[in-house]
Amino acid sequence: MQNKLIICVICVMLVLLPAISVAAPNIKWADIKTLKCTFIKGVSFDGKSVETTSTPFGKDSTLIIDSIDLNKKTVRAVGNAGGDDASILEASDESGMLTMVDRTDSGNWIFDTVFKDDKGNLYITSSRHVALFGQPIFSQSYGTCKIWN
Repeated sequence: MQNKLIICVICVMLVLLPAISVAAPNIKWADIKTLKCTFIKGVSFDGKSVETTSTPFGKDSTLIIDSIDLNKKTVRAVGNAGGDDASILEASDESGMLTMVDRTDSGNWIFDTVFKDDKGNLYITSSRHVALFGQPIFSQSYGTCKIWN
């Protein structure tokens, strides 16, 4: 009797398992044209001290990533300091990462990666590599994103 119960449980699991895995959103980068990302935590270093903040880019810690074009490998990023075109380094549905790089007009580098998990959640990390008047200023921030098509 116990063996029959185990076989029934296994059969039910085999029937339900495909339905459970299909229930998780299957987001493809090609289907996303705009993301709205909100940074919730960050850390910066200016060569002298480390600062942790819950508003990494000032009062408005939002980044809009739009005009996502995987064929041209370009995006437009609009944040607290205005907007700029950026290049896509990688957009992989297998790894779940969309990685972008931007060189600002002042010659500094910004790297952003949006990660998607198997539940459809989107997370972002942003790394800014800045030299201001010969002084290094590094920052790393992270948060969440929503599809905003």
